[in-house]
Amino acid sequence: MAARAALCSNGAVNQPLVPDVPLSRCELGRADVVPLHEDFTVEAGHRARVAILPELCGNDGFDATTAWPVVLLGDEVYPLTDQHGHRHDHPADRERLTCLVAEQWNLLELDLDEFAGQHVQMALELPAGRGTLWVQWLGVVPPEPEANSPVDHVRTRRGTNSAPTFSRGNTLPAVAMPHGFNLLTPVTDARSRTWLYQWAPEGGPRLEALAVSHQPSPWINDRAGVQLMGWHGTPHVDPARRSVAFSHDAELDRPHHYRVALADGMVAEVTPTDHGGIFRFTMPTDEACGVVLDMPQPGRWQITPLPDGRLALRGRIEPAPGHGRRQRDPVGFCYGITRQRAHLVTTRGRRRAAVLQAEAGEGRVLEVALATSFISVEQARHNLDLEIGEASFDEVRGRAEAAWKELLGRLVLPEASTEQRIVAWSNLARLHLWPSAMHENTGTAEHPHWVHASPFQPMGARARLRQRWERTASPVVEGRLYVNNGYWDTYRTCWPLLGLTDPRRTAHLVDGLLPAWRESGWMGRWSAPGHIDSMVGTSSDVIFASASAHGIDFDEVAAFDSALRNASCPPPDATVGRKGLGAARFRGWVASDEVHEALSWTVENAICDAAIAAWATGLARRAEELGIGERVEELQATASWCTNRALGISEVFDATTGFLRGRRGDGSWSTSSLAPERWGGDYTETTAWGMSVSLPQDGALLASLHGGEEALARHLDRLLATPERADHRGGYRGIIHEMREARALRLGQFALSNQPAHHISFMPLAAGQPWRSQQLVRDALDRAFVGSEIGQGYPGDEDNGEMSAWWLFAAMGLYPLAPGSGGYVLGAPLTPMTWQRPEGTLSITTRGTGHFVASVTRNGEPWSACSIGVEDLRGAVELCIELSDQPTAWGADSRPASLSTGPLGTAWGPHRRDRSALARLSGLPDHQARALMDDRGRQRVRLAAQTRLEAHWPEPWQPRLITLTTADMGPVRMTVTLLGPDDAPLDEVLVSREVRWPDQTMPFELPPVGEVSALRLCLLDDVTLCQVEVY
Repeated sequence: MAARAALCSNGAVNQPLVPDVPLSRCELGRADVVPLHEDFTVEAGHRARVAILPELCGNDGFDATTAWPVVLLGDEVYPLTDQHGHRHDHPADRERLTCLVAEQWNLLELDLDEFAGQHVQMALELPAGRGTLWVQWLGVVPPEPEANSPVDHVRTRRGTNSAPTFSRGNTLPAVAMPHGFNLLTPVTDARSRTWLYQWAPEGGPRLEALAVSHQPSPWINDRAGVQLMGWHGTPHVDPARRSVAFSHDAELDRPHHYRVALADGMVAEVTPTDHGGIFRFTMPTDEACGVVLDMPQPGRWQITPLPDGRLALRGRIEPAPGHGRRQRDPVGFCYGITRQRAHLVTTRGRRRAAVLQAEAGEGRVLEVALATSFISVEQARHNLDLEIGEASFDEVRGRAEAAWKELLGRLVLPEASTEQRIVAWSNLARLHLWPSAMHENTGTAEHPHWVHASPFQPMGARARLRQRWERTASPVVEGRLYVNNGYWDTYRTCWPLLGLTDPRRTAHLVDGLLPAWRESGWMGRWSAPGHIDSMVGTSSDVIFASASAHGIDFDEVAAFDSALRNASCPPPDATVGRKGLGAARFRGWVASDEVHEALSWTVENAICDAAIAAWATGLARRAEELGIGERVEELQATASWCTNRALGISEVFDATTGFLRGRRGDGSWSTSSLAPERWGGDYTETTAWGMSVSLPQDGALLASLHGGEEALARHLDRLLATPERADHRGGYRGIIHEMREARALRLGQFALSNQPAHHISFMPLAAGQPWRSQQLVRDALDRAFVGSEIGQGYPGDEDNGEMSAWWLFAAMGLYPLAPGSGGYVLGAPLTPMTWQRPEGTLSITTRGTGHFVASVTRNGEPWSACSIGVEDLRGAVELCIELSDQPTAWGADSRPASLSTGPLGTAWGPHRRDRSALARLSGLPDHQARALMDDRGRQRVRLAAQTRLEAHWPEPWQPRLITLTTADMGPVRMTVTLLGPDDAPLDEVLVSREVRWPDQTMPFELPPVGEVSALRLCLLDDVTLCQVEVY
């Protein structure tokens, strides 16, 4: 028996899971069985609880993770089944990966029903090997009553047992309305703008406040926070002095209600509305009591008495510097009213904190109704009147509960276990926190008028001078706005799941992203609330393309223009657009000697371009319906251009090593040799292994690059067999948390713990091995999403619902593999589930057991393909999957949709390189001609109307596309004449296009006329050219 705490090398765990419970230390050696507790008689329905922390022995010593609790009955040893269905029945089971995570506490609840009425002893079966593990015997617990509704299954603390060094979600226990304006949360560190609530801080959890938050991620930082904390006896403003200890067993964490009974007897609660909520503190005694108001960032309060003795609370919260923000965030405001008579206690000049004391005789329950705004204090007051008024705490809580019941009740889980229901409904609730609203109603409840303080339009100098304490100087703009979304994360799963299961709500959400485009001329890569320089790829392109493919009703034309600008124009600063695009749009890749994480940029650009190509094709078909009939040629040319660009991912595939690699501007590889296990550098939060199959939009091309499907399968074998050791910092300053999390999964280089790997388990489909994909997915579902009971639940960061959506898709046997396409690959469901949708129910049913697919039917008809389109999932649909315990050949004759083998790729053909540099360009001085074909586009060549340019190639060929990059906005008209081998004109076309943005690259399709030896351009307008390309 050991008295000291278990301290792991990653610092994620530094104390016993449960305080004041003895901690045992077990050293591995030879196989052994170690008793955990004295004999006891098992009562029906009771479960044994054991906490285990396996230490990592070296960088790959995971022997301790295969220890398992057993029952000793006489001389016999009997294995037990935990709450996840895991069980070690045979010695061979030790070879399988268990759910125990190294260097993390693992809580097991073990079914004892088969021993009911018998006298048994609990023990721990230790494997032979090296290592150490720590154990806490937590006793035997009676059965818990089954929750009545989906809301009661939600655990908002899932993911909070995290740290910067090791993430099991990195979430906070948010109380909110679906996609609401605010998050309300308990706070264990009131001076932090990152990790507001920590499950296991040093010394144990202590509540420092209940707070209003707008934090989308601890890596992005909170803003406009407001904190309230009850006190009795003597008040303290300092968070550490006002804090009170609590036990996690004393918390209630639901999406509509958080409550905790503190060690001093006080009970703290909060329940939400869209823009506010009610904070309630119940005191243990009749001594003096009140509430402390505080702000974690600069701000101030104005406290004024009301005629009835209550207090009105007015607050202004200044924006604080944030992560990569382009401009200052809007100021935050709040307005609140104490529900009891109270007075202000002097705070000695500390403007951002105030102490309120209840008047004598007001009782032990103190409540504050509070609402927030980014427009003004008066608007915050209006929000309070609209959403709370005189409603009681219980009435507000009831409304919030009803909203979540309606939303979560759309997912029906008829056969799921309790643990599966907790995970599923908790994940669905997490999905529907983001994006969050930033608009406010200046009208009435019956006649709303939605406006928002723009985080995209800068405040003018006059506005700054005129700004008042109680009102924003930011422009207030008409319409709804949704923010707090990291598009690089959410495009993969969140938006497809929203579009598939809740299309009507999704229409509002997608339209609510577009004010960013309308007000700034760009979509950001991260919105919190304005543009933030974070992550790679203009992934809003894929989100909008996915919405279109799912038939979502939104402003597609405006959205497409935002994607077109992302694809065709270099950005004005680092917070928007595609880094390195100035040259990459001509060269074909983002250069490693010009842009950090260049390979990841190149990969994400290809994914976005493939989505834009499919979207542009669909828009061209519906152009008249959308009122853009005049843009058909532009849309078709854009589809061809983006198809070719997406196929150009082959330019960064190194056939010698079998990896996607970074290239310099001169075309050479970024490193002389490749270390595929090295993190960072050219790769965003991953390695060359992690990015090596990152062509989810084109598995056929990936297989072709590797030399065929068998070669791709062998590469996947190596990927899964190569362990992650997390023993070198790579391109980072130190070992980052993603490395440790990937190592803990023990899935080789399949780092499910982070978004770049979320497609990997489905890539065996491209090699004709659906059974392998099904095995990988089930391994992940079985092991990686455990620990809900102790604030875990995820294998890594849960970013804006993306990890939650991955689980929901995997559990239903569907996955949106080709981003933005509207297509899904099929797998083995974890449990039957039904999605109730107004336009028709989507039912996923199963027959048999196992985690391999034997057959599939759609509405009773056989379905043999491994993928299915969203058009086949609309309306009332039942997918019935027959399961098998053994791998089957189902789906092996089909492949997921791929760009290169689909309609666009087939029509276009293989990737084409620009051949302008091979031509002799006449009509210009040599230095200007070279500038227009240098793949840089930095020089400006001013050309007058009627200028004729001719490009002559040494060998005839068949051009398909020409692009012009112009410096100026305005109309561009020209004739394009194609000349045959004898310089005879083959065809002439008049092209006309409006240049919408400076430095825009515009594609034009050329007529198919056979082999061409020259191309003549005759400009009909003055134009400043930067580059000419011919494909």
